[in-house]
Amino acid sequence: GGGDDPPRAEEDGKVAPPLVPAADDDGALAAARAAVEEVCEAVREAGLPSLSQVEAGIVQVFPYHASALDFRMPSREYVRNVVSQAELAMRALRQGNERAARETCRREDLRTIDVLMSRLPAFTAPYRDRATYSSFGRNFTKSDHLREIVRKLRPLLRDDDMLIDHSCGSNEWLAIARDELQGDGLRGLAFRGFDIFLARNDRDFEQYDFMRLTRASHRWLPPGDRLVVGLNPPFGFDVSGGGRNLAYKFMAHAARELQPRVLAIICPADTDHPQDYRLVDQDRTLCAGAAFFFPGSKDRTKQNQSELDKCLLDQQTNKLTVVRLYVRVTAADRATFA
Repeated sequence: GGGDDPPRAEEDGKVAPPLVPAADDDGALAAARAAVEEVCEAVREAGLPSLSQVEAGIVQVFPYHASALDFRMPSREYVRNVVSQAELAMRALRQGNERAARETCRREDLRTIDVLMSRLPAFTAPYRDRATYSSFGRNFTKSDHLREIVRKLRPLLRDDDMLIDHSCGSNEWLAIARDELQGDGLRGLAFRGFDIFLARNDRDFEQYDFMRLTRASHRWLPPGDRLVVGLNPPFGFDVSGGGRNLAYKFMAHAARELQPRVLAIICPADTDHPQDYRLVDQDRTLCAGAAFFFPGSKDRTKQNQSELDKCLLDQQTNKLTVVRLYVRVTAADRATFA
């Protein structure tokens, strides 16, 4: 019934029904249906592993694991059941029986479907946007914008600081920071980039999942008062509300594990603020519009451009994107402002 929890997965060994409907009067659809059923029968006869067995053997890093989304994908049976009950509830409402409608379909079940609908564009992106989809749907920030962020950071930097990029992508931000800050009077600066994929520029790079990083796993990292951590994490979803999306989780993990003196982040404007940090700068225009690009892309309409950054396929976020700078609030700071 509508009060049941969403089943975790379909039972092993069961093959999902064909998605192509039967249509005896349409030869093309009938042929497609026969082809799908033939493949399903071949899978059964070959004794191939079920979908759940295959999924159990997949190694997923945290940012792309379902647990990072605080959302469990319901099964097809659950979705069909809720939709059927919603139709019954609507019929009861049309008959003026509000009580029966409420008893037929629970509000939390409808919320589950609503959340699922909002997640579908991301889940289906590899299939809908094959021409532009790459690198798990990540977006990279253009060089001019990265350079401006380094300039914003400059007044907050000190000698012997280490700049860490937790989602470095091609590792361009640190390369730009190194060039911009060279000869700027700062001494002893260090740099470190982390990503789950190998970076194009592997200087000061480590292929490591930042969300698994701890002080125990990286004992050589300097203390928090010498750390500056950024910059452009996966935005993810804010399933439970309150701005606790994946970008927030990257910030929160950095704050909890490393206690950096400065946090810099590109994030949706509704992202929550990390605890024990004070917002000192927020730019709502720098990364608005086409500030990002698809990694590995090529826009054929820009063939005459000589600079690599001008030939890429632009990407715009569907939410207002801001650049924020935070500084850590220490116990001494609290005593001062108390």
